[in-house]
Amino acid sequence: MTMQKTAFTHAVAEKAGVSQKEAKLVIDSALAVITEALVRGERVALTGFGIFAVRQR
Repeated sequence: MTMQKTAFTHAVAEKAGVSQKEAKLVIDSALAVITEALVRGERVALTGFGIFAVRQR
């Protein structure tokens, strides 16, 4: 089963006790920061979660 972004946003909002609008803003901002770092060739390591990195196939 796959959790889509809408369900993820709802779950984050509920867990954090914020509105879905606020949760969406934070999630979108976090994803933008990760994407920008990857475009610059950087790796993004989130301790306890994982590492985002661009790899050639």
